[in-house]
Amino acid sequence: MLEQQNKFQWRFLTAIFFILALNNLEAKDDEKDFEYFFKKLYKNKLEELNHPVLSLKLRNPDIFLPTPFENKALPKGYSYEFYYGFFRKSQEYYYDDFFYHSHEYTFGGNTSSKLNPNADFGRLLDSWRWGIGWQNGFGYDLKNTEIYLIHKGSFNWTNLMFNFYEEDETLRSFTDELRFGQSYGSGVMIKVGGPFHISLTYEKSLIHRRYVFGEHLVSWGLENVLQRAVDVFEYELSYKFGKMYPVYYLAYKTAISALIYRLREDNINFPYNSERPLVANSINVTFNFIF
Repeated sequence: MLEQQNKFQWRFLTAIFFILALNNLEAKDDEKDFEYFFKKLYKNKLEELNHPVLSLKLRNPDIFLPTPFENKALPKGYSYEFYYGFFRKSQEYYYDDFFYHSHEYTFGGNTSSKLNPNADFGRLLDSWRWGIGWQNGFGYDLKNTEIYLIHKGSFNWTNLMFNFYEEDETLRSFTDELRFGQSYGSGVMIKVGGPFHISLTYEKSLIHRRYVFGEHLVSWGLENVLQRAVDVFEYELSYKFGKMYPVYYLAYKTAISALIYRLREDNINFPYNSERPLVANSINVTFNFIF
């Protein structure tokens, strides 16, 4: 079994290299090297100045530990988080039918099963989380409103606390100290009026029990290259798909995140053999004020 898994992981990495190589073949003769790839991958987009953003996010995370045979769930909680960051929307970028937007932010908040109307007060969960995040995508400027298609990610730190004795030793091990985590989300934001925007997103978060810097760096680097690969072919794809390109762009990035995060449920630092994380799935409603 271990040998088959290692073969799969090496095939996965080989496929990534192949993607880069194929892109290299499309470059001009005097630019057939990885410099051309990274120039396109990290090209600058024309954007206006930063707009401050204040946000309140409400969510209902289901927190569980995936095991080979079942999911060991923690008490159901509800969450509020406050966000502050900077938002940019491009008015000049490439296309008449849609626009590009990006957003970086810091956040912090609480998740507690005390907020659950059906809470068992003999078995309560309390958790604080804070971190940094980013999101981007394309949007449509309609006559009476604006619609933003969003893909987002974050690095975060979580402090879990129970008021009960958890029999499962692995679950208990997540409560000893501050734990590093990461998340992705996808959804839509709509401009309601003035500075007020409202968004609806799905989010998956993974909490590390034991952080290993080198393995995480490789795993995150793999995800980042896959996420950004679609940008290399942006001109060709936007010409082919026209107004539908923002939708396909979101679908691609969401599919990559969903695949990578599913693999990480078995190995937190995929493609390395590593521990299982604590997983939190949630539907989020966010109230944004963009000034």
